[in-house]
Amino acid sequence: MLAIKGLYDGTVVRPLEPVSAPPNVTVVVVFTEETPRETKGELMELCGCLKDSKAFAGDAVQMQRERRDEWDD
Repeated sequence: MLAIKGLYDGTVVRPLEPVSAPPNVTVVVVFTEETPRETKGELMELCGCLKDSKAFAGDAVQMQRERRDEWDD
């Protein structure tokens, strides 16, 4: 199986990269809707918003060790 990206111009699907396949091979075309992400604010507005969260209270190194070591049991 070979998967590639292409652009549909309303009539023809044009690959975005070279394709090496035998002639008359059966293909499946799947159309996806790629919608641009909406920016709703600056990333810097999120900095520090979890600093007072109870989920992250305590020793950060100890919490990492506990989470990492829970898979060793």
